[in-house]
Amino acid sequence: MQRDCDNCKNVLPRHSDTCPHCGWPGIYPNVRDAEHSTEKQALLDRYREQLARARSRGCDGALADFEKAVGRSNAVMVKRLSQTFSLAESDKNLVATYGSQIQAGIRLPDENGWDVLRAVAEAILFPHYGNKIHYAALSLDGVGVLGPYGECSITLKEQMIIARATVFDGNSASHLKNGSPLPGSRALWPERPKLAVAKLGEQIIADTRADEYPQILLRQGEPGADESFVEVHVYGPMSVRTFERVVVRMANLSEAQRALVEVLREYLERYNVPLEKKQ
Repeated sequence: MQRDCDNCKNVLPRHSDTCPHCGWPGIYPNVRDAEHSTEKQALLDRYREQLARARSRGCDGALADFEKAVGRSNAVMVKRLSQTFSLAESDKNLVATYGSQIQAGIRLPDENGWDVLRAVAEAILFPHYGNKIHYAALSLDGVGVLGPYGECSITLKEQMIIARATVFDGNSASHLKNGSPLPGSRALWPERPKLAVAKLGEQIIADTRADEYPQILLRQGEPGADESFVEVHVYGPMSVRTFERVVVRMANLSEAQRALVEVLREYLERYNVPLEKKQ
């Protein structure tokens, strides 16, 4: 996955987003990896196989409709209410990745078993730059992967991430516990419909309805067990200005937290970010 600097023609290290020799800006490393010809061809092969299977089942029209719908999907990350509140207070506050927080010594590891899996996944997928990757999931209804991650689903503005986002075939931490990913498991942001078809094509039948697509694309469940989603990897910094909207899950919130949601709404309005409540 070697690439040369466009300016000085020296080799760019895989983890660098700028040339260490002349300072020329390069391509984000996760994008560089996803655009490799081997990766793209393997994805195309998977995609074409699902199209052929759909034709044999007589549901190629339904699959084409699903693919078109995924083209409108968004990257949605989930944060706790307190974290979202802090980010909404000022556009000077940046979203910190889990790895960068550990590295900076401002939080302790969760030590729940996922730490090790995540470290293995990042070493394979994002060697030497894992602490710059934010995790989200493709969503058609503005709700992200719930579980224990938080109450706030944050949709990211496509124009703010399109050049630096890639997608992956599932939860990378659990997906990679047995080794390296198969070629065709990741894709560039514009190719997310192809990856979704390759991953989920078998779940589309002739009478699958459009209102079922959100749950097919992102199925809530037990982490690492029955949940299913297309993971989004976004490289680099983000602030409240990267947000498009916030959906807050109100169930199980305390009275104090419910009051905080109203203040959060006021903070977000300053940046034209709407807030929606869901149970």
